Amino acid sequence: MGQSLTTLLVEIRVAIERGHATRDDLLILEREAENALASVRAVAYRVRQGADHVDPLGRAQRYAERLVAVPGATLRWIDERVTGRLSPQVAKEVAWSIRESVTNAINHGLAGLVEVRLLESEGRLRVTIRDNGMGFEPDRLHATPEGRGLGLLGNAERMAQIGGTFTIRSRPGEGAVVILEAPRFPRRSGAEVTPQTSMSQLFDPEHRPLAAAAGG
Repeated sequence: MGQSLTTLLVEIRVAIERGHATRDDLLILEREAENALASVRAVAYRVRQGADHVDPLGRAQRYAERLVAVPGATLRWIDERVTGRLSPQVAKEVAWSIRESVTNAINHGLAGLVEVRLLESEGRLRVTIRDNGMGFEPDRLHATPEGRGLGLLGNAERMAQIGGTFTIRSRPGEGAVVILEAPRFPRRSGAEVTPQTSMSQLFDPEHRPLAAAAGG
């Protein structure tokens, strides 16, 4: 629901920046508003979003493509997995973390390029999301009552629940790198990350900008 509303907000901001909205712009706004409304109804009736047979990662890719297209940014989606097989729970949690990370890159980082790379090795899935946005100083990022930072903690909780990890690398002016790792078929749930956990635990000091890592 939050991601649908974020897409709607990005569309509105682009129209405001241009000083006008075309009919096509209004049709996109209408579609995103309908998506948000559908999500609200699903929550009200406690209906799980999406059907079990729908690939969550495929939905995440389509969401990312739609979102980056609004401000004219570019998405590189690189799936280097051999089998692509994941437990439904891992696929769902990783997909939502990808959505949240791409949303942050576009909405907060103002990135012009976002790269999502999926790899699998020795029974584990690794997803790296790089962007060339504004970047930030991890030490200055804190969860606030207004909701800033809660998406990062939510991603950490998702990964912990499937026995995985969530880390971020960033510097001002050098974009950000989000790394998600999890077993493809977890045997048990991991420990929960609570809002009381220090935000600094999510960050890795090592960082390479996207431009310098585009080929690797």
